[in-house]
Amino acid sequence: MASIKFNLLTFLRKGEVEEIKKQLSELNEEEWNVLLGTARRQKLGPILFHCLKPYYSSTYIPIYYQDQIRNEYFNSATRNMRLYSQLEDILKKFANEDIPVILLKGVHLAKYIYENIAFRPMVDIDLMIKQDDLEKAHRLLIEDGYRTSEKLEEELPPYEKKGKIPVEIHSHLKILPNEGNVDIASLWARAEKVYLGEVQVLTLCPEDLILHLCLHSCNHHCLEHGLISCLDISHTVIHYEEKLDWNQLWARGQKWGIERSVYLMLALTEKTIGPPIPEEIKLEMKPDYKALNALAEAEDLIFEQFTDLSPNVSSLFRQQGWRRRFDILLERIFLAEESDKFENTEMNKSNFLKAFIIFPYRLWILFKRYRKTIWLALCGDQHTVNTIKSGNRRQDLRRWFSNSEEV
Repeated sequence: MASIKFNLLTFLRKGEVEEIKKQLSELNEEEWNVLLGTARRQKLGPILFHCLKPYYSSTYIPIYYQDQIRNEYFNSATRNMRLYSQLEDILKKFANEDIPVILLKGVHLAKYIYENIAFRPMVDIDLMIKQDDLEKAHRLLIEDGYRTSEKLEEELPPYEKKGKIPVEIHSHLKILPNEGNVDIASLWARAEKVYLGEVQVLTLCPEDLILHLCLHSCNHHCLEHGLISCLDISHTVIHYEEKLDWNQLWARGQKWGIERSVYLMLALTEKTIGPPIPEEIKLEMKPDYKALNALAEAEDLIFEQFTDLSPNVSSLFRQQGWRRRFDILLERIFLAEESDKFENTEMNKSNFLKAFIIFPYRLWILFKRYRKTIWLALCGDQHTVNTIKSGNRRQDLRRWFSNSEEV
């Protein structure tokens, strides 16, 4: 597996021609399958096609694998063409109602940073609008045939429409340690104007874009998306090389309270894909041994397959006493939000009856959902045990990102 990591990183960096030819010629069938499976899982298939295309005319890549890599590219291109057509329709409707929009994450990166919409696969459309425009945007999407299963509150729920890409609308940046540290008005003031077709739209300024990518990759997803997160930052740094203000980037990251995430993602990007971080910024970061340990842990985790295993289940199998494990189980059954409802209302027969019905039902649901995983773990199934260990390592890193616990 270590050699596959090395190969993949060499290809993505577009290393020396002779070194790439050598690595391609040495791959056997099993290694090709692992390489392409890793690239596919990490959404790197389309960019891998771009990096290896110069070698297609030689005998270094078997035809069978050439076709697989090429299909990843064209499938991404086809899907993203539909996505941007859908996005332009939404933006036109919002523009007609004077709703300004900032493009976030993939829809910003694919077209304006990678400059080839096929290179950056996306699962949804992420947009930011102002808090005052949420109800208006909700109405427009519903009128256009989108549906949602959640209630309209401070943040709009995801919207879906048959045959369309899911849409998510935001009014602030998610998963910040302290949202009060971010001046949303300044974020909007720094945003830059671009055009999508005939519609004028906004994108985050270079420094805010990198900060948001670090925040999203670390605090929100804890490296679940793998190497594509580093590739996003790498392409952004290269694209804005002349205008990127590194000092502002680091100072703003500190103000937002996400300096750990910023350090880790920039250092991880430098180690895996590049480009290098300016030396003066490295001196400003001053990573301690715990930050260096977190970086080493992150290097492993970006290549580990993410499985959607509940953190509560993973926590049950930590090296800790049974009392703590029992407490975790109770915390999961008696959700905080449910407990608050009972504490903040007058206890009457109806409430007690509701508790009597709901909590045993939740215990049954949890048992049905996780019984197989727990049983395999208790039996020592190696894959399950490794998955649980990986989940706990990821949770430790997540707590470090949020400044609540050291690695």
